Amino acid sequence: MNAAPQSIVSLLTSANQRMVIPVYQRPYSWDEEQCRQLWDDIVAIGRRQSGTHFTGSVVMVLGDEFSISGVNKLLVIDGQQRITTLSLLIVALAEYAKAHSEKLTHVSYDEIIDSGYLILKYKKGDDHYRLSLSQGDEQTLRSVLDHLEDPNVEILEGSHRIIDNLELFRTWLSKIDDPNVIWDGIQRLEIVAIGLKQGQDNPQLIFESMNSTGKDLSTADLVRNFVLMGLPMDEQEKLYANYWRKIEETLGADSYDEVFDEFLRNWLTVINAPSTIATRDVYRLFKRHVADNGYDKPGQMAILLKDIRRYAGHYACITAGACEDKALRTLFVRIQVLDVSVVNPLLMSLFEAYHDKALSRDDFISILRTTESYLFRRTVCDAATNSLNKFFSSVIARLATVRDDGGNIREAFEAILLGEEGTARRMPDDAEFERALK
Repeated sequence: MNAAPQSIVSLLTSANQRMVIPVYQRPYSWDEEQCRQLWDDIVAIGRRQSGTHFTGSVVMVLGDEFSISGVNKLLVIDGQQRITTLSLLIVALAEYAKAHSEKLTHVSYDEIIDSGYLILKYKKGDDHYRLSLSQGDEQTLRSVLDHLEDPNVEILEGSHRIIDNLELFRTWLSKIDDPNVIWDGIQRLEIVAIGLKQGQDNPQLIFESMNSTGKDLSTADLVRNFVLMGLPMDEQEKLYANYWRKIEETLGADSYDEVFDEFLRNWLTVINAPSTIATRDVYRLFKRHVADNGYDKPGQMAILLKDIRRYAGHYACITAGACEDKALRTLFVRIQVLDVSVVNPLLMSLFEAYHDKALSRDDFISILRTTESYLFRRTVCDAATNSLNKFFSSVIARLATVRDDGGNIREAFEAILLGEEGTARRMPDDAEFERALK
């Protein structure tokens, strides 16, 4: 590993070098607040006569292979939000320079294009673009750059963050008294460039250490990086396309980060039952599950991702009404209306038994109706819910034993509920329910 200060301009204009955001990185996520902070910093330093402004670090894995056209690929594992946002600002400046050359006199449109801030002018294909993003952001950014070179090219609307932030910079540039301040400020931005060598440095450990402060990464970010970061690039892309992207789409791409964290906690609850899982322990327990089951061995990660993808489908059916079976969908929706989310791990484990044909459809529907009645009666009777988290986790473990022994899961489930009579976890009987309902 080597680290050295340098201007961000030198990073953006290095000859025959392009930056690539690996598939395991989070999508572009900066909004107006972060863009405004960067803008204000640039304005402040641009109005000063001298000096520089430190804007953080950029961590890259140094590639040792060149493309056919002689371009080296750097994998950016930390710093993509700043680099992407700054690139959008430079796009806005290039547009402004073309339209208002009499106001922006410190740089021209041709200079921005020819110097390689955004594109490598004479390269083709992937090598044409200075920055390549991942996931759903890539097509939108490339269409923005293509439109900059040829206004007849339509800008794709796939990534609303990129479109919205570009429009922010266009608006702010139109209102500033002297746009040259922005260009001068960009020239004075400095970073610490940290280069990691493939096979020598551990990018995952460095990534976790550098992201232990500041804006917290979601569990989804940490798990995605942990699963994919240490693998060869071609395997990363294969696993992402075949499994991880499909998990994102199943859970809902727009709200994926928020949903994934809760989904993963529920999934870990299923496989660790009767233990309950605290949110703060999810990432640690996920890594332990990977190590204990050998998923970190060559070729094994796909098996784990296949399991997670299947359970993500169960979770989407249970919580988001994404079930094709109308009868099941209706029951899941009714259960979710009761807003007792601690039951979701139990429902996931039952769905898995149904998927594996260890539970018939009729028995599955019967259990769901019983669960709905159990939760509804307890709601009407104002029964405390603080013990249900541990209770449902214990039910998962007990039903797993019944399944392994070839027993009847439906009968066992009903017996468990009846066995709680007289406790805080009871199924209220008709008399108690009638009194409470009246």
